Amino acid sequence: LGKRLAAYRSALQTKHDELQGIVDKLATASTPAAQWGRLTALHGLHTTAASITWVDEVQALLAEDHPG
Repeated sequence: LGKRLAAYRSALQTKHDELQGIVDKLATASTPAAQWGRLTALHGLHTTAASITWVDEVQALLAEDHPG
C-alpha cells in the first residue's frame, strides 16, 4: 500500500505542477476563453492539492500504525 500511495502522490504532484503552470500562464490573458480556462485549471489545482493532503495524512496514519 505504501508504494501505491507514493506513486499516486507523485502523479498528483506532477498534475498539480502542470495545472499551476496553466494557471500562471492564463493569469495575464484577458479573453473570456482564457478566463474560463484559468478558472477550470484553478479547480483542478485545488482538488489536486486536497488529494495530496489526503495522501500525506494517510501515509502519516499508516506510519503511526506500523512504525519502522
